Amino acid sequence: FFDGSVKAWGIVQNRSGELVQRFEVDIDGRVEGNRLILDEIFEYGIGDGAKQRTWMIEELPDGSYRGFAHDVLGEASGESFGNAFHWSYRMEIPVGQRTIEVQFEDWFWALDDSRILSRSYLQKFGFDVAEVTLLMERDEIVTPE
Repeated sequence: FFDGSVKAWGIVQNRSGELVQRFEVDIDGRVEGNRLILDEIFEYGIGDGAKQRTWMIEELPDGSYRGFAHDVLGEASGESFGNAFHWSYRMEIPVGQRTIEVQFEDWFWALDDSRILSRSYLQKFGFDVAEVTLLMERDEIVTPE
């Protein structure tokens, strides 16, 4: 799914369900050896404009996944379950004039061959502090017949 261009649209809700952010993401993915590299550019509706993240993800011998990105604390880990994928990692996010460390629990569900729906739960001390809903759509590559 991620080998190529993907466009995503998302919202962030606080723990009360209030919409606090809208954003779009341009994702350019490529496979190099046994690694998936995802270059992401986030454009936020509120805030400082564009943010960039590059994921390096690899499948492990047991079928699980691990990944790294410059703004992720330590290593991300993931598992697939049929058409679902669970991705877990920690990062610091800005809140006002400071940053806080949160745990991300991302769930991805393939809707079809070209779309994925994602729900992320941001947790602090085991409590949900925000939720992110994201729809990803793959750019279809048309090949001549």
